[in-house]
Amino acid sequence: MPCTTDNRLGEATSGVSYTTPPLTHDLRFDGPLFADVWVSTTARDAVVTVRVTDVAPDGTSTELTDGWLAASFRAIDPSRSRYVDGQLMQPWHRFTRESVLPVPAGQPVELPIEIFPTDAVIPAGHALRLYVGPNDVPHAVPPVSQLTGELGGIVQVLHDPRHKSYLEFAVLGTCAAPCKPLPVPQLIRGS
Repeated sequence: MPCTTDNRLGEATSGVSYTTPPLTHDLRFDGPLFADVWVSTTARDAVVTVRVTDVAPDGTSTELTDGWLAASFRAIDPSRSRYVDGQLMQPWHRFTRESVLPVPAGQPVELPIEIFPTDAVIPAGHALRLYVGPNDVPHAVPPVSQLTGELGGIVQVLHDPRHKSYLEFAVLGTCAAPCKPLPVPQLIRGS
């Protein structure tokens, strides 16, 4: 079944993707990943999914890990969040009624999104891709309150100099292309 082994169709029909050039060396990363994504929406809420994929030379996009967040739940508890060398890596979202923040229509909103930890090797010749999209059906269908708040809205991913969205992860061993910030849209970084 292609949709379970190749994400190209979903990546082409909704959301945006950011892909590194083909890597010149194997890239190994291990542990948590963090996506800091700036969006705006015309609705009262926006549920955003991020996927990290390995893109083979033939274009096949294989998901390695993902994460998601409703913009209304973007508040974090810094005392319970995990930082590595001063960099936020695992934001702690309270997910309570008291933690819900308004999502002003048409205004930029920063989403600190935790991506499930993984251990992966992207072979030389492959590329690393970050997909940012509106859903992850069926396993991450938003709760009714977020779903009704986002219906009919248009979500825009921002990546201008004032709204630098990026992906942060820990690189093990030899550094490959994504270890240095890429030019705007600067969405893939590695330490």
